[in-house]
Amino acid sequence: MFADGPVDDRIVPVVGAVGQMATALAAWGGAQAGRNPSDNDVARGDGAERVFLVSDVDLPGRIRDTAPTGVDRIVDVAFASYIDLYADIVALGGVIASYFSPLAPPADPVLALLFLNTTTWLLGGDDLPSEAKLQASQTITTCLTPRATAHPRRPLPLDQIATAHQAVERRTVSGRVLIAPDR
Repeated sequence: MFADGPVDDRIVPVVGAVGQMATALAAWGGAQAGRNPSDNDVARGDGAERVFLVSDVDLPGRIRDTAPTGVDRIVDVAFASYIDLYADIVALGGVIASYFSPLAPPADPVLALLFLNTTTWLLGGDDLPSEAKLQASQTITTCLTPRATAHPRRPLPLDQIATAHQAVERRTVSGRVLIAPDR
C-alpha cells in the first residue's frame, strides 16, 4: 500500500480477497478507498468511502466518475482477472500491487499499462527482504490496533490458528479473529 509513498487524498480501489486489510490500510493512510464487498456495511466499516461492484457492467465508468483522471494505486489479489479493468481506470504513472494471479495476463492490456507508464508490483511475500516484512508488520499493527481494541475479542492462541481460519472461512464469526503468540 505504501511502497510508493503516502496515499493521503488518493483514490485506491481494492479488489479480491485482500479487501478488508487493504481497505483498512488505505483509509488509515488517508486515501478514499473503494472496494468490491460481499457486504456493503463491512466494506464501509473497514473504511471504504465508495463501494463498487465488480458485476457492474459500467464499473470503469463508475470509478472514472469518482476519479476522472484515473486512480493512483490499485491493490489486488487477482491480477490477470482484472487487468482489463485496471487498464481502463489506472492513472498515468499509477501503481498496481498484486501478490497473486490465477491466470497469465493477456498481451493487449499489458501494452495499455505500458503506455500509461504504470508501475506494477508483483509481490511474493516469502521473498521480501526482512526489513520490508518488519516495516509492513509494524504498519499493519499500528493501523489495526485501534480497530481491534474498539471491537474486543479474546485472541486465540497460536496453536488454534487452524480453528481461527476455519471460523473466518465458514463465516461463523463477524469481524476480525485475532491470534496471539503463546506466552
